[in-house]
Amino acid sequence: MKEKISQVIVVEGRDDTANLKQYFDVETYETRGSAICQEDIQRIKHLHNLHGVIVFTDPDVNGERIRRMIMTEIPSVQHAFLKRNEAADARYKNPDNDPRGPYKADNFSVGPANPKNIYEIITPSGRRVLPPSGYSWRFSEEKTRELIADNRVWFGKDGNNVPAYKRFLSEVKDGVTPMTVWKYTDVGHSQDATKEVKDLFNGAAYFDYPKPVKLIKQLASLCTNDNDIILDFFSGSGTTAHAVAELNAEDGGNRRWICVQLPELTDEKSEAYKAGYRTIADIARERIRRAGIKIRADQADKLASRDAPLDLGFRAYRVDDSNFKQWNELVSNPEEIRQQTLANLDPLEEGTTDDDLLTELLLKRGIAPLVKIEQHDGFCFIPSEKLAICLVHSMTEELFATILAAKPSSIILLDRAFGDDINLKVNLLLQAERQGVEVEVV
Repeated sequence: MKEKISQVIVVEGRDDTANLKQYFDVETYETRGSAICQEDIQRIKHLHNLHGVIVFTDPDVNGERIRRMIMTEIPSVQHAFLKRNEAADARYKNPDNDPRGPYKADNFSVGPANPKNIYEIITPSGRRVLPPSGYSWRFSEEKTRELIADNRVWFGKDGNNVPAYKRFLSEVKDGVTPMTVWKYTDVGHSQDATKEVKDLFNGAAYFDYPKPVKLIKQLASLCTNDNDIILDFFSGSGTTAHAVAELNAEDGGNRRWICVQLPELTDEKSEAYKAGYRTIADIARERIRRAGIKIRADQADKLASRDAPLDLGFRAYRVDDSNFKQWNELVSNPEEIRQQTLANLDPLEEGTTDDDLLTELLLKRGIAPLVKIEQHDGFCFIPSEKLAICLVHSMTEELFATILAAKPSSIILLDRAFGDDINLKVNLLLQAERQGVEVEVV
């Protein structure tokens, strides 16, 4: 007779339930892997109040995420821990003889639902499937196609099951992921972090108390996918950017980062100030540049095997005034109005660069500067917006025809590009209107 367990066992999926019921008389609650959501938490809380709950998950990232979520909401639950041993490894099988070895089929849906990731997936048998109600697929449609092409999606032996994501044993780190404590041997400490910065700056200590690169890499590897954007609002010396670049180089990811730092001044007596770094942001920008150079040298072999080159470039922006002259509405004296009118015949501030202007125009349209921009001879094109931006100071009919050939839905031009040629301006605007293209002259 099987031993009866009175508590409800929280497991990740059906395979876990089947394995437990071979040996025990037990009831389970399946979280659908990493798809666990707040609704699951409430149900588990209810079961815990009725019968008690034991959390039993794998020692990988998903398993520890599930355990951490439950433990945060229900601290009194019991835990059964798996170690990376033969028993745990037995969960990984290879029914289709994948050359990458044994794997565990993980749930392909997650909650709460992301509308962008709700789409049909056609199984090898021809069946069309959607994610369950309240859920979405864990990957974008494009990423899913890539995974299917790479045989990383399991549809069952007959090719008719709902999709499952293959998690290969060879790609699972040994041991149990820490829940609350990370040892400095694994994620570094302040001395390591200081040395990392000094090594980049030829032994000079330009920044106090930076974070270790290993720590940020650990966080990023646990909490992000390959194409995520990581935001650091208190970036300091730029450790986050450095860590993301290293992680991408190591695991083939394409994560991007946004680092924000106030222009905090360096002490005039500091080594950083003497070396020409007037703000902490100055130090960060230089560190990111040098880290990119070091990564290219240290990871040359790995980078050479990537399908697409690793992008280690970045743009640095400063909060500034508009590049367009501002009209002073408080001016009422006729002569002052006349002078202001003459000054605004050219609406751009002196010293405005094309890059400054492009950035401002994108932001004013609600377009992120990280958007893909195609550079053409004389203009740039943003495919996602079907927007062409031309910042030349002398417009021609030939150039305008080239812009229209890109099939934009809207065009931004500089008023100064037409000079005093009103006829040219009117003719080109009429051409655009006939083709249904909106033109904004700034």
